[in-house]
Amino acid sequence: MRRPLAFACALFAAAICLCLSLWVPEGNRYQTLRGQTVILSGTVSSKEYKCQEDGSRRLLVTIRSVRFVSGNDAAQDPRFSVLLRITAPETGRAREDIQAPIGSRITASGTLRCYSPATNEGCFDALSYYRSLGLGDFSLSGASLLSSDGNRDVLRDLLYRLRLRLSEVLDACLSADSAAVMKAMLLGEKGYLSQSTKDLYQGGGIIHVLAISGLHISFVGMSLYRLLRKRLGAGRTLSCLASCLVIVLYCLMTGFSVSAFRAVFMFCLHMAALLLHRTYDMVTAVTLTGALLLVSEPYLFCQSGFQFSFAAVLSLCILLPAFTPERGKPDLFERAGQALSVSAGTFPVYLVTYGYWPWVSLILNPIILPLMSVLLPAGFLVLLIGSFSLSAGRAAGLLPEALLLFCEKLCTLAQSIPGHLRIPGAPALFLVILFYALLGVLVLLHDRIPSAGKLLWLLGCVGLLLIRNPAGCTVKAADVGQGDGILIEADGRVIVIDGGSTSQTDLARYRLDPLLCHDGAGTIDAWILTHDDTDHCSGLVEILEDNGRSGIRIKQILLPDIAEETKSDNYRTIEKDAAAAGVPISYLRAGMTLSSGALSLYCLHPEAGYTCEDPNEYSTTLLLHYGNFSALLTGDLEGDGETDMLKYLFSHQAEVISHGGRFDASGRLHVTLLKVAHHGSSGATSEAFLQKVTADLGVISCGVDNEYGHPHKATLERLQAAGIPWYDTRYSGEVIFHTDGKKLSARKIGGELYETGS
Repeated sequence: MRRPLAFACALFAAAICLCLSLWVPEGNRYQTLRGQTVILSGTVSSKEYKCQEDGSRRLLVTIRSVRFVSGNDAAQDPRFSVLLRITAPETGRAREDIQAPIGSRITASGTLRCYSPATNEGCFDALSYYRSLGLGDFSLSGASLLSSDGNRDVLRDLLYRLRLRLSEVLDACLSADSAAVMKAMLLGEKGYLSQSTKDLYQGGGIIHVLAISGLHISFVGMSLYRLLRKRLGAGRTLSCLASCLVIVLYCLMTGFSVSAFRAVFMFCLHMAALLLHRTYDMVTAVTLTGALLLVSEPYLFCQSGFQFSFAAVLSLCILLPAFTPERGKPDLFERAGQALSVSAGTFPVYLVTYGYWPWVSLILNPIILPLMSVLLPAGFLVLLIGSFSLSAGRAAGLLPEALLLFCEKLCTLAQSIPGHLRIPGAPALFLVILFYALLGVLVLLHDRIPSAGKLLWLLGCVGLLLIRNPAGCTVKAADVGQGDGILIEADGRVIVIDGGSTSQTDLARYRLDPLLCHDGAGTIDAWILTHDDTDHCSGLVEILEDNGRSGIRIKQILLPDIAEETKSDNYRTIEKDAAAAGVPISYLRAGMTLSSGALSLYCLHPEAGYTCEDPNEYSTTLLLHYGNFSALLTGDLEGDGETDMLKYLFSHQAEVISHGGRFDASGRLHVTLLKVAHHGSSGATSEAFLQKVTADLGVISCGVDNEYGHPHKATLERLQAAGIPWYDTRYSGEVIFHTDGKKLSARKIGGELYETGS
């Protein structure tokens, strides 16, 4: 068998993947300490500064061999590390940085903040991510240093102070934005990158250039090897060992990320092959490196950075050769296959991680990547010259400044192209497995397939991941914290109701956009706003103001039809923002129907020109009907609004029935799903309401530890007395209801089902 070691490593990785897919990880063990002040002791292993969006700085200190000094008898677990978040001055080093050198044993206090799992599809799973880095289940925010034993890991602390010094050189020689980018590229310090810069590079599909990777390692290592071997005439052994030592020290200084470890280990294997006069096999090297990383931390398999890094390199060393002829130059089809190989190999990872794909990366990467071979040496030259003369360093910095400006303009231009982001959504797991299996067949049979056939095969594999099955109706109650957000998908149509929060900042960026992209909902057919309170509209406002960053397109916005004097400032702001974004607005009133195929949304409230003082009272109330499935979606309906809605419901009973409404023998409206109004407030879903409306299931949208006490005990008791079991997004995360018009399935994304009343 060729490459038996590579085959064994691949089988090991597959076994890890299978175990992770079958094994349900334990929950966060420290939830009982959430928000409490605790005291920890540990040994400082790394430090990094990070700039916040508000301009402030934080010092991030990682401590290992952690012990609880206090914390209500918390479990003692010295195996994991903990991140301390310390407020730092605007410039210079923090006191804690100076007094706690790397290697010292320190005691610190702070507020315990648990990492959260993903509570919506497509959202960032902080708990799994930080576990994959060995950082346990929590961090300490607002941490302060209590004591330090003053010990020092001489080598690691020296490298840390060298990185600080080199960071200062970049600050002095380059503009602020350019310095932040070069710190990420050369020193592994991503904490200085602004969100706008990250968005720019990610939107162009070139975010990978900001990470320490094989390009850096090969440049540093091979440059040193050639210098020693060819220029200075050093022996092979000395040249190989010195090169390996330097790049290991370089990566120790820059943080040893997954991609950096992969590149360093593969480089060292390459040097070992030279020393032992053996053939270096890239496939064996990369699979062995991946297996070693997974042995140290199996959770890494689920980390997108790990997946991107290894998918790219494996595509480069396995898929690319399938389009490279043994003799002669590649023809047009083979050249196209070569250009697409790495992008195709990482395509599933991109879709699973983000749900979208910036196709402009196919244009940008062939331009940007060759520039890196100039930009990286120019950056290292700035570090070298600037360390001795800042004025000379500034002169040397003109070239990287120009190159970075060119990259920025190129990304900006590419993202101005309409539809620069394609949002096909995350593919099903079996399609991803089938995709790579078919690529494997292509690699095995490439010498028997004509060049045009190979290209068509590759494109067919890519097209496979775009297959969607939009049949049926799905209603998703998203976890938006303290607020409301409902996503409805039926037979390829997408409708969003509300989407706001008072507890989650940047709701669209971190919760709504990822969920919509995961579902492939790049085009919203209708966005319905029940009313204009912030906890229902903040996400919509963010999307209207993002200038197309997210790639989400809204066809129309539907607002409640209320009197002019009832409209608030928020209401008028939404009208203004929609007009500026070119999104048409319509107004919903009782008796109107939105329909598409088997889906029907019949408006029960408010009536045209409705007037009231409390916005909750004019909340748009909709009766959804799809086959045998029905749902009553109530927004924050309460008070006089609830009374008026019930009055309309029973005075137009025949019309309601014609739109899928069903009334039981007692004359009550019976629905499959009730969206419990106003987050379970005591003033909503009244006794009178439940005497006229009943449901098989209920769902409550509210935030953990919200200041309003939602859901109220009295409301839960009323639901229980009415025999309506419910889901609560605080504990269940996003709740998904799917029906084919006959059968209904319900599942939750995170947390535990709120059992009371069920």
